[in-house]
Amino acid sequence: MTKRMTIVAAFLCSDGSVLCADTQETIGYEKINTDKIIAYNNQYAKLIAGVAGAGDSIWIDRAMWDLVKALPKDPTDFGAIENAIRNAATIFF
Repeated sequence: MTKRMTIVAAFLCSDGSVLCADTQETIGYEKINTDKIIAYNNQYAKLIAGVAGAGDSIWIDRAMWDLVKALPKDPTDFGAIENAIRNAATIFF
């Protein structure tokens, strides 16, 4: 039996950051390609959050969407962003 895994990497650049992940997902014995990163965009910033995960896809998808939906509208209030992520993760887990 082979182990399932997701590979995620983040790179901090001089003018932003890069978040990347593999695209293969195993369901039973079948391998499919899927997105493992969700980008959150709003009127103030092109990208305020990037979320990636590994595990059972139904739970990862739910956790990622809950985190993204919890983000505040104002991307400059880092305290509010941190609290929103912490609260959403606490509720989920």
